[in-house]
Amino acid sequence: MKVLNSDVSWLELLYDLVLVAALILINESLLEKPFLGGIGMATLSLSALYVLWLLTALINNRFPSERIDRRLLTVVQMLLLFIAAQSAVSADGHLMRLAALGAALLTVSAMYFLASRGAHGPAPRTGRAALVVLAAAGACFVGIVFTGWASSAILVAALVIALIPLKLVHAGGMNAAYPIRGEHLRDRLGQLMLIAFGEGFITMVFALGLGDSTPNYLFLVLTFATIFALGATYFDSVIANGYPTTGRRWIGSLAAHLLVVMGAVAALDGLSMLVASEPIDLVADAGLRLALAFSYCMAGYAVIGWANSGRFRRTEGLHAIAAAVLLAVGVLVAVTGWLSVGTMGVLCVSIIGIDSLLTVRIMGRERGPSGAS
Repeated sequence: MKVLNSDVSWLELLYDLVLVAALILINESLLEKPFLGGIGMATLSLSALYVLWLLTALINNRFPSERIDRRLLTVVQMLLLFIAAQSAVSADGHLMRLAALGAALLTVSAMYFLASRGAHGPAPRTGRAALVVLAAAGACFVGIVFTGWASSAILVAALVIALIPLKLVHAGGMNAAYPIRGEHLRDRLGQLMLIAFGEGFITMVFALGLGDSTPNYLFLVLTFATIFALGATYFDSVIANGYPTTGRRWIGSLAAHLLVVMGAVAALDGLSMLVASEPIDLVADAGLRLALAFSYCMAGYAVIGWANSGRFRRTEGLHAIAAAVLLAVGVLVAVTGWLSVGTMGVLCVSIIGIDSLLTVRIMGRERGPSGAS
């Protein structure tokens, strides 16, 4: 499958580079605070980045434009994303983070407003979408006056509101004048997955102190193998059979992609800590977190594969089984403590590797002797 498509503009790729920088900042905060509060903050920040990336990608997909005002809105949003991610690193940066995210949502609202004045006539319900996202931005600005969990709860509410256009505008996305361009959106999601997988290499560099530490070579090899296995499974199987043909299946696929991104980032962060540290130095529930993160990836793969093909194939069943096994083992180890963090890491990587190898075998049989696509 092609990862890049000529329909993907240079500005979209530049946007992705800002996303890479933002993910590095969020990962840095997670590595510094690998506890419940830090994980919650990193998860919320990552979700906010994904919502903004997704809404912008969908607008560019269905309502492409080279107008200067649209480009300026994109550039402003890129700057605001970076500011929001930088603020997430600071212990008292909630005010700036909410302000930046609120302003970024304003750029999305303006994009929907411009789409409502589209060249092919008013795009369906985009005016309403602009007002909905404007309300989400307002919720972020209201959250500035709160602190702690109240501030986070308001941000969650704002993100939920901001996702309403998925149902309002995009669930019926096969509009003749403004259709969902499947190849373009699949390529954008593929690029997002490469960013998530590539973050594993960057995280290892930071975890090793930019070369000041000697890596654990066993987990260094296992981390490289895991990144390859996750990528091969995604590109050669999960999205190999096309893309969703209805707006609602697209929404299921998009939600599952967030699950995979969160799982991949968290799992590769955990492996990076094993590369840089002795397992005994890690927090007690590191093994459970690793298993949960990998189970997110496998569950997300199962849903994406189903959404793309329209049926639950053997490969989707395999991913679902892998997710269940990872979850069960993680909970069992958390309760009994019968495996060390290092052994748990090896076990998780082994399950991912077996899933990838079996997926390749199943796909090979389904394609027959002429193989390949």
